[in-house]
Amino acid sequence: MLLRATIVLLFAVLVSYKQVNCMCSFPCNWQERTFYNEAADVDLFIPNAYQLNIAPDTVIECLIREGPFIVNRRGANKDIYRCIKINDVCKDSFVVIETPLIQQGFPPNLCDICTPGNLTSKPQVWVAKENTYLGCNVPKNCPVQRRTDIQCNGCEENQPNDDIACSTCKKEERKSGISKEIFRREEEINLWFIFRREEEINLSLIF
Repeated sequence: MLLRATIVLLFAVLVSYKQVNCMCSFPCNWQERTFYNEAADVDLFIPNAYQLNIAPDTVIECLIREGPFIVNRRGANKDIYRCIKINDVCKDSFVVIETPLIQQGFPPNLCDICTPGNLTSKPQVWVAKENTYLGCNVPKNCPVQRRTDIQCNGCEENQPNDDIACSTCKKEERKSGISKEIFRREEEINLWFIFRREEEINLSLIF
């Protein structure tokens, strides 16, 4: 009886673990693409939703994912783990902050490994290797000289936004307007209390 209960419990644990693993997948815009890290001089290929390959022969599996946090595993015995935090720059590049590699005989808990104390690496920048990520390659007011040139029109996605010189004057005006509104309301409240107090005094004199 005890043996049967142990087998059932072990099966339930394995099924639960398998379900968690199957639910983990790398971001859609990574899949079936190759990214390049210039600082490390290495390519990263994502052949499917659950694995990524780092040249020449490192295979990394997606184990647990919670939003931008992913716990992955690697190694011959699949006992080396790491947590990464993803920050998307655009559809063709992303930045990763990661923990050191952790080797242990059982899968880690996401809450135990993905902590600020562990996520201490320098930002790792990955850029798509396709020739599409550059987009337009001629400034808006410059002439196109070759058939392959693409002139920018100023409306492209993911371009720097200075927001009218960072809207410094507008921010100051907004702050000034808010301060004036607060002062006006405080005056109204004070006048209301004065009026009520005078009414109370007059009523006390009458009665």
